[in-house]
Amino acid sequence: FMVALASADLGLGIFVVPFTVQTTLEGVWTYPDRVCQYVGFMSSTFTLSSIFLLMDLSIDRYVSIAKPIEYYSVMTNRKCTFMIMKSWLAASLYSMGPFLGW
Repeated sequence: FMVALASADLGLGIFVVPFTVQTTLEGVWTYPDRVCQYVGFMSSTFTLSSIFLLMDLSIDRYVSIAKPIEYYSVMTNRKCTFMIMKSWLAASLYSMGPFLGW
């Protein structure tokens, strides 16, 4: 979970923050509209995936505290991988708004 969360935060820092900082400093958006859509998509995707991954991490930690003996049978590698993929997929689907004109 930590690697997926770190990659989401790193992606936000690399692909979104530079555009946001420049736009804030200049006061206007100087890039084409398509770039605005991509930045909106990336911003939403990385932010939502961070939130969903934090939720998954909290579920993992809850299971480890509430059921320490059953932890490895409940939280298998396959289940954790599924949770991570679900988080990225849900974040991507929720972030499609900029491409749909929202």
